[in-house]
Amino acid sequence: MPENLPTCPGMAAPLLLLCGPAFSGKTTLADHLARAWRFRVVSLDEINARRGLWGGEGVPEAEWARTASIARAQARELLADPASRVVVDDTFCFRFLRRDFAALAGEVGRSSRLLLLATPVDELRRRIAENEKAPGRRGIRGDVLERHLASFEWPGDDEPHVGVSDASALDRWLAHEAPTW
Repeated sequence: MPENLPTCPGMAAPLLLLCGPAFSGKTTLADHLARAWRFRVVSLDEINARRGLWGGEGVPEAEWARTASIARAQARELLADPASRVVVDDTFCFRFLRRDFAALAGEVGRSSRLLLLATPVDELRRRIAENEKAPGRRGIRGDVLERHLASFEWPGDDEPHVGVSDASALDRWLAHEAPTW
Protein backbone atom coordinates (compact mmCIF):
# COMPACT_ATOMS: atom_id res chain seq x y z
CA MET A 1 0.00 0.00 0.00
CA PRO A 2 1.16 3.55 -0.59
CA GLU A 3 2.89 5.25 2.26
CA ASN A 4 0.97 8.46 1.66
CA LEU A 5 -2.78 8.37 1.54
CA PRO A 6 -3.91 10.37 -1.49
CA THR A 7 -6.17 13.24 -0.60
CA CYS A 8 -8.02 15.96 -2.43
CA PRO A 9 -6.60 19.44 -1.83
CA GLY A 10 -8.28 21.06 1.16
CA MET A 11 -10.11 17.91 2.25
CA ALA A 12 -9.12 16.24 5.50
CA ALA A 13 -9.34 12.49 6.05
CA PRO A 14 -12.37 11.38 8.04
CA LEU A 15 -12.10 10.15 11.61
CA LEU A 16 -12.15 6.35 11.45
CA LEU A 17 -14.01 4.51 14.20
CA LEU A 18 -13.17 0.81 14.61
CA CYS A 19 -16.20 -1.00 16.01
CA GLY A 20 -16.51 -4.64 17.01
CA PRO A 21 -16.61 -6.97 19.99
CA ALA A 22 -13.60 -7.75 22.15
CA PHE A 23 -11.00 -9.84 20.26
CA SER A 24 -12.52 -9.06 16.85
CA GLY A 25 -9.23 -7.64 15.52
CA LYS A 26 -9.64 -3.89 15.98
CA THR A 27 -6.23 -3.31 17.53
CA THR A 28 -4.56 -5.35 14.81
CA LEU A 29 -6.25 -3.15 12.19
CA ALA A 30 -5.43 0.05 14.10
CA ASP A 31 -1.77 -1.01 14.18
CA HIS A 32 -1.93 -1.70 10.44
CA LEU A 33 -3.42 1.75 9.80
CA ALA A 34 -0.62 3.33 11.81
CA ARG A 35 2.14 1.42 10.00
CA ALA A 36 0.85 1.30 6.42
CA TRP A 37 -1.25 4.46 6.21
CA ARG A 38 0.29 6.69 8.91
CA PHE A 39 -2.86 7.05 10.99
CA ARG A 40 -2.57 8.21 14.59
CA VAL A 41 -4.30 5.77 16.93
CA VAL A 42 -6.46 6.70 19.91
CA SER A 43 -6.90 3.44 21.85
CA LEU A 44 -9.29 3.25 24.77
CA ASP A 45 -7.57 0.06 25.93
CA GLU A 46 -4.23 1.91 26.07
CA ILE A 47 -5.83 4.78 27.97
CA ASN A 48 -7.29 2.28 30.44
CA ALA A 49 -3.90 0.57 30.82
CA ARG A 50 -2.23 3.90 31.64
CA ARG A 51 -4.98 4.41 34.21
CA GLY A 52 -4.33 0.97 35.75
CA LEU A 53 -7.54 -0.56 34.36
CA TRP A 54 -8.06 -3.69 32.26
CA GLY A 55 -11.32 -4.11 30.34
CA GLY A 56 -11.06 -7.88 30.40
CA GLU A 57 -11.58 -7.80 34.15
CA GLY A 58 -14.57 -5.48 33.91
CA VAL A 59 -14.36 -1.73 34.31
CA PRO A 60 -17.03 0.29 36.16
CA GLU A 61 -19.15 2.50 33.89
CA ALA A 62 -17.89 5.68 35.52
CA GLU A 63 -14.30 4.69 34.70
CA TRP A 64 -15.23 3.88 31.09
CA ALA A 65 -16.88 7.30 30.86
CA ARG A 66 -13.66 8.92 32.09
CA THR A 67 -11.62 6.90 29.58
CA ALA A 68 -13.97 7.94 26.75
CA SER A 69 -13.59 11.57 27.81
CA ILE A 70 -9.80 11.28 27.66
CA ALA A 71 -10.06 9.60 24.24
CA ARG A 72 -12.30 12.40 22.92
CA ALA A 73 -9.78 14.99 24.08
CA GLN A 74 -6.92 13.09 22.40
CA ALA A 75 -8.89 12.70 19.17
CA ARG A 76 -9.86 16.38 19.18
CA GLU A 77 -6.23 17.41 19.61
CA LEU A 78 -5.06 15.13 16.78
CA LEU A 79 -7.87 16.20 14.46
CA ALA A 80 -6.93 19.87 14.91
CA ASP A 81 -4.14 19.27 12.40
CA PRO A 82 -5.87 19.03 8.99
CA ALA A 83 -3.10 16.76 7.70
CA SER A 84 -3.57 14.18 10.46
CA ARG A 85 -5.24 10.84 9.93
CA VAL A 86 -6.88 9.53 13.08
CA VAL A 87 -8.44 6.20 14.01
CA VAL A 88 -10.18 5.41 17.30
CA ASP A 89 -9.73 1.82 18.49
CA ASP A 90 -12.65 0.86 20.71
CA THR A 91 -15.50 -1.63 20.71
CA PHE A 92 -17.96 1.26 20.23
CA CYS A 93 -20.48 -1.24 21.54
CA PHE A 94 -23.02 1.47 22.30
CA ARG A 95 -24.68 3.62 19.69
CA PHE A 96 -24.35 6.76 21.83
CA LEU A 97 -20.54 6.38 21.84
CA ARG A 98 -20.45 6.14 18.05
CA ARG A 99 -22.69 9.21 17.75
CA ASP A 100 -20.52 11.08 20.24
CA PHE A 101 -17.30 10.53 18.28
CA ALA A 102 -19.05 11.26 14.96
CA ALA A 103 -20.27 14.55 16.47
CA LEU A 104 -16.73 15.31 17.63
CA ALA A 105 -15.49 14.86 14.05
CA GLY A 106 -18.18 17.25 12.84
CA GLU A 107 -17.24 19.84 15.47
CA VAL A 108 -13.73 20.04 14.02
CA GLY A 109 -14.89 20.02 10.40
CA ARG A 110 -14.31 16.35 9.68
CA SER A 111 -16.57 13.52 8.69
CA SER A 112 -16.33 10.09 10.28
CA ARG A 113 -16.52 6.53 8.99
CA LEU A 114 -17.65 3.61 11.10
CA LEU A 115 -15.70 0.44 10.29
CA LEU A 116 -17.33 -2.71 11.66
CA LEU A 117 -15.53 -5.94 12.44
CA ALA A 118 -18.37 -8.44 12.75
CA THR A 119 -16.20 -11.39 13.72
CA PRO A 120 -18.35 -14.46 14.51
CA VAL A 121 -18.66 -15.30 18.21
CA ASP A 122 -17.10 -18.76 17.70
CA GLU A 123 -14.01 -17.06 16.23
CA LEU A 124 -13.87 -14.62 19.15
CA ARG A 125 -13.92 -17.53 21.58
CA ARG A 126 -11.18 -19.32 19.60
CA ARG A 127 -8.99 -16.20 19.69
CA ILE A 128 -9.57 -15.75 23.41
CA ALA A 129 -8.59 -19.40 24.05
CA GLU A 130 -5.41 -18.97 21.96
CA ASN A 131 -4.59 -15.75 23.77
CA GLU A 132 -4.85 -17.51 27.13
CA LYS A 133 -2.05 -19.89 26.06
CA ALA A 134 0.41 -17.06 25.40
CA PRO A 135 2.58 -16.14 28.38
CA GLY A 136 2.05 -12.60 29.63
CA ARG A 137 -1.05 -11.95 27.50
CA ARG A 138 -4.17 -10.60 29.16
CA GLY A 139 -7.55 -12.02 28.29
CA ILE A 140 -11.14 -11.45 29.21
CA ARG A 141 -13.12 -13.12 31.96
CA GLY A 142 -16.01 -15.23 30.77
CA ASP A 143 -18.65 -13.24 32.63
CA VAL A 144 -17.25 -9.96 31.27
CA LEU A 145 -17.33 -11.33 27.71
CA GLU A 146 -20.91 -12.56 28.07
CA ARG A 147 -22.11 -9.16 29.40
CA HIS A 148 -20.22 -7.43 26.61
CA LEU A 149 -21.77 -9.59 23.88
CA ALA A 150 -25.26 -9.37 25.38
CA SER A 151 -25.19 -5.57 25.53
CA PHE A 152 -23.44 -4.93 22.18
CA GLU A 153 -25.55 -2.60 20.04
CA TRP A 154 -24.74 -3.59 16.47
CA PRO A 155 -24.94 -0.83 13.86
CA GLY A 156 -28.18 -1.09 11.93
CA ASP A 157 -29.21 0.00 8.45
CA ASP A 158 -29.85 3.50 9.82
CA GLU A 159 -26.19 3.80 10.89
CA PRO A 160 -23.90 3.82 7.84
CA HIS A 161 -20.93 1.53 8.30
CA VAL A 162 -18.40 -0.43 6.30
CA GLY A 163 -17.73 -4.06 7.10
CA VAL A 164 -14.03 -4.95 7.20
CA SER A 165 -12.63 -8.35 8.04
CA ASP A 166 -8.87 -7.94 7.80
CA ALA A 167 -6.04 -5.64 6.67
CA SER A 168 -6.48 -6.57 3.00
CA ALA A 169 -10.16 -5.62 3.04
CA LEU A 170 -9.29 -2.41 4.88
CA ASP A 171 -6.57 -1.56 2.34
CA ARG A 172 -8.98 -2.11 -0.56
CA TRP A 173 -11.57 0.14 1.06
CA LEU A 174 -8.99 2.85 1.79
CA ALA A 175 -7.57 2.75 -1.72
CA HIS A 176 -11.11 3.23 -3.07
CA GLU A 177 -12.26 5.87 -0.57
CA ALA A 178 -9.11 7.92 0.00
CA PRO A 179 -9.17 9.83 -3.30
CA THR A 180 -12.56 11.30 -2.30
CA TRP A 181 -11.07 12.89 0.83
